[in-house]
Amino acid sequence: MAQIIPTLSQGQYLRLLGPANAIIFQPDEEWGGSIMRASRKDGTAPAPRGLLAFNTRNIDEIEDQRRETVVGKRVAYLRKVAPDFTAARSDVELRDLVRRQDAQAEELGLKLEYSRKLWAFMMLISGEKSGQIPEVRAYIRSGPKDPDQNFAVLFNKTKSVVRVHRRAG
Repeated sequence: MAQIIPTLSQGQYLRLLGPANAIIFQPDEEWGGSIMRASRKDGTAPAPRGLLAFNTRNIDEIEDQRRETVVGKRVAYLRKVAPDFTAARSDVELRDLVRRQDAQAEELGLKLEYSRKLWAFMMLISGEKSGQIPEVRAYIRSGPKDPDQNFAVLFNKTKSVVRVHRRAG
């Protein structure tokens, strides 16, 4: 409901309410979490006849809201795991980085949320340079397994090299 209601036209909203004066609901945390209310204003016309139907505009707006929620979660993840790399950046800058890196992850065939978070992390700490290396891109796309598994192998090898380098320091 928290995702749908903001996308509704007045006619759709009235159809949703039907004869009720209000609908009270509690969405998941990521969509607000607290109890919400959709209500009819006094003097509002009755609901138009017919079923509530969604159009492509509604679907597109819902998808945009979901995408932005995911971007916000990834920004929070980056702030948590890489505070040294995120402290000097605003949320707007990090959201832009996450959107760019998500487009790259899509292009590379990364499907798993975990892979996409790690990809954003890797791009953040490398100054977005790792994703420009043709061999890295080729391996992720066409290595021995699917792109998510290829990236996991690459990421784990990168972690191992960084650990050895830090110890040798």
